[in-house]
Amino acid sequence: MTLNTSSINTITRIIHWGFSLLLISMLCLGFYMKNTQYSPNLYQIHKSLGVLFCFLVIARLIWRLKHPWQSSSQGSNNAKLVKYMHLTLLILMGLMPDQSPRNS
Repeated sequence: MTLNTSSINTITRIIHWGFSLLLISMLCLGFYMKNTQYSPNLYQIHKSLGVLFCFLVIARLIWRLKHPWQSSSQGSNNAKLVKYMHLTLLILMGLMPDQSPRNS
């Protein structure tokens, strides 16, 4: 199946914004849980979102490898910096689930 440019952009946007919303939701829930009394229900929701986050990280990396896009900074003085910062963010997001407590 061949995807045209507009559908690739749509899928990329969905993955990007879904990832952003999930990441912000998990961080907010994690900070809330840390500052309140232990709740098994909230903990289960947080763990479920974490599993979804892991699958989305894998999907995003696969999509990025199969459908690379040109950076808007290409040709500028900051092109290398932008490339390395984006790679760093992807690596950090991939390592983020590893920071969870081991007692789960």
